[in-house]
Amino acid sequence: MGDNRQSRSYLWAAVALSMLALPGQPLLAAPISIEAQSLDDALRTLARQTGAQIVFNPALVAGHRAAGVSGATSPERALRKLLSNTGLTYQVTGNSTYTIVAQARPARVPAASPAGGQDGSDSPLDADIIVTAQKREQSVLDVPASITALAGTKIAEQNLTNFTAVSTLVPNFNVNYQRGTNATPSLTIRGISNEGSVSRLNESSVAMYVDEIYLGDESMLTGLMFDVARVEVLRGPQGTLFGRNTTAGLGHFISVAPTRDFAGYGSVLYGSDNWISLEGAVSGPVSDRVRVRLAGKYERHDGHYKNLLDIDQVTAGLQRPPGVEAKIGDREVWGLRAMADIDLTDSVVLRLIASHAENDSQTAAGRTPGVLDPADRTGNTYCSLNRVLKGECVSITQLFSGAPANGFRKPGLAATNLTAAQLAVVQHTTMLTGKLTADFGGATLTAVSNYSRNFYFEGRDGDGGPDPIGTAFDSRGETTNREWQASQEIRVSGDLDMLNWVAGIYYYTDSKRNMFTSKSVAPLRPGGISQSRIDTSSGALFGQLDAQIVPGWTLTIGARYTDETRELKRAIATIEGVASENVLAQLARPKSHTKDLTGKIGLTWEPSDDSTLYANYSRGAKSPSFNTAYSSSITQFNGGNARVTGPVAQEKLDAFELGLKQRLFDRKLSINTSAFYYSFSGKQLILSRFINNQVQSQFINAGNARLYGIETEINFVPSRYFDLNFNAGYLDNKITSSDVIVPNPLNVPTPLKGRKLPRTPKWNANAIAAVHIPVERLGTFTFQAEANAVAKQNYSLTNFYLAADEARIVANFRLLWKSESGKINAQAFVTNAFNRNYYLNIADTVINRAALGGIAGPENEGRLWGFKVGMTF
Repeated sequence: MGDNRQSRSYLWAAVALSMLALPGQPLLAAPISIEAQSLDDALRTLARQTGAQIVFNPALVAGHRAAGVSGATSPERALRKLLSNTGLTYQVTGNSTYTIVAQARPARVPAASPAGGQDGSDSPLDADIIVTAQKREQSVLDVPASITALAGTKIAEQNLTNFTAVSTLVPNFNVNYQRGTNATPSLTIRGISNEGSVSRLNESSVAMYVDEIYLGDESMLTGLMFDVARVEVLRGPQGTLFGRNTTAGLGHFISVAPTRDFAGYGSVLYGSDNWISLEGAVSGPVSDRVRVRLAGKYERHDGHYKNLLDIDQVTAGLQRPPGVEAKIGDREVWGLRAMADIDLTDSVVLRLIASHAENDSQTAAGRTPGVLDPADRTGNTYCSLNRVLKGECVSITQLFSGAPANGFRKPGLAATNLTAAQLAVVQHTTMLTGKLTADFGGATLTAVSNYSRNFYFEGRDGDGGPDPIGTAFDSRGETTNREWQASQEIRVSGDLDMLNWVAGIYYYTDSKRNMFTSKSVAPLRPGGISQSRIDTSSGALFGQLDAQIVPGWTLTIGARYTDETRELKRAIATIEGVASENVLAQLARPKSHTKDLTGKIGLTWEPSDDSTLYANYSRGAKSPSFNTAYSSSITQFNGGNARVTGPVAQEKLDAFELGLKQRLFDRKLSINTSAFYYSFSGKQLILSRFINNQVQSQFINAGNARLYGIETEINFVPSRYFDLNFNAGYLDNKITSSDVIVPNPLNVPTPLKGRKLPRTPKWNANAIAAVHIPVERLGTFTFQAEANAVAKQNYSLTNFYLAADEARIVANFRLLWKSESGKINAQAFVTNAFNRNYYLNIADTVINRAALGGIAGPENEGRLWGFKVGMTF
């Protein structure tokens, strides 16, 4: 309790600091009208219209084009828009005097950062990055919403190759893995989880985008996280401009664009367990009107988990069978991306993107600590959570066989008697995108088209590890998903006098097929097969207006109307060698048809170019869901499977948010803080139970819920020798109204009313501190320390006390070097330096002594080390 009070005090202190620093001078705005044109001409026009002194070297701005600016705005804000996406910035060198300079950040030492293209990382602060969260280019500090923008150099520098690594830099963003980091993650933003993980047919509340393309399955991002200009994480419902299935928020990965000059980079990493990563890109013009960029990445390692099946005291003498590996969780992923920008005319650009990625890796099997007190030979006494996490308790088979408890916990440990083929993760993803942008001066037309295909196979250990008394109760599962998706967005945006606007239409369709197979050698657990297919068709109209009602005050009104149909096309349940039934034929309503009006109303006050205050109301909706992971128990046939299929009704959210973004001390310090309150109706959650000797998972509408919290992000660069980044979040939530009563892991009926949402730690924090030491003729050396802290979290829908993991702090350290020219860089690093252990996920379905008497979930990866070198040209 004390820790929670202390964490809240830190967050409110950040709010107080930013409020005390708020300047009281009004924003000085003037009517500005500049058409899209060369940057040289645009800067001269801005100087004439505002009287500002703008100093620049014509050679520096040559070849750059500037977007148009119109409306009543300040000279500095207009200047930022003109310089967006040019790689240039400005310095305030006198009263109303601005000097244009190349973006350069000597304080930050990038490691093999993407060359060319705008990644925003060279701004004086990482917070000052140009983003497109509102379908137009703005500084992240000018966007009246909770958004974290991670620059491409930071992504490369910290080797952010998976969701977990990215989430540590974003407040209230939590990631869990049921089968290790090579498998599909479970994402949570502000306590709202993606619940698409059962059959992968239902979409997440946390949407994922790549280059403006919505991913119907977030696993499609695997293998495509390279050559990234920036990552934008928007928190809160994005029902206006991004639409469906964004009640939690979204992550947007933006690739580096082709450059007008020849450029490129390459990097090589070697580390623990023969970890090898190769990444590179080349970019440049092939003619006066065509620019091309080719990028790729290859990554592999032997597996960061040691299989405890080799250890006698853990497996009671069981020897490793043929084909079972001593190290598991190996990884081999590669991806390629080709991008071309074609100037059809001086004001019309066509962008073509083709990407392909493949994944040939392994899941990480869980290691199941027992939960039963070894002193009670009847198996009716459950241990405390502290004893379970210390490995002092036993499973039911360990208890009755006399086998010892697991005895110890360490990161990077797993236990399985399955072969590499039975633990395989295989994925093939292809994406084809076309984007047409036409600048008509006062308005810009943008059309984005996409077609994608994805295949995903995952093998899993279904019993949480090898049975200590043999393999009589071993079980495993296989999931196969095939899908295609297509989307089309056409939007028009523009600037009028004191008004920014965007309007458009959007269409999305997909077809997803899933086959889940459970296999077992035990008569009590017969093998089963679930086969299902869901087709989705969704169309939307959307628009948003940002109107400056008086100087410094902007009113935002946005709305989106969505018409969507989801239809279950196939639903078959089979018990191998016993029975099969067509569940679809038993359903009276195998489809859902919804019409939703979502949107946003906001008011923003900008008292200066360095301060933004906003108040927003947003409404979001999540699509209905179907339950198609059918039971292989004969008791569920003849109506049982059909009764749980659904569709499960929509989840809707009303969100209220207040925020303050502040730049202080000549922009050496930025503080972004937000407070929010959410009200849910029909909250969709997953109920997992152990029934008839097998685990069954299904979506339910858990009732209404409320959630509130606060977040802060602080970036401080006092000098070229030191910088500090800090972010933290606090959450409180509760199911406020529900008639639903479900069994807890001990089969005790438990009302959901008053329960907390699962996988929602009360607080989280992250800090990065870097010290830079320039040495003449040698370059710059940097020592960087990183710490990520997460509060205790519970993984159970019923908040059962044993389905939880304790709070943790994980630390990483890096030693980086960059040459004086900036073209060569290197680093040595260690992650999880103190070998801190925690669970990537916990399943509460086998806690009951009638199941296994344990908690199932993979441990985290242990301490890893590596060396990385790179160069740019």
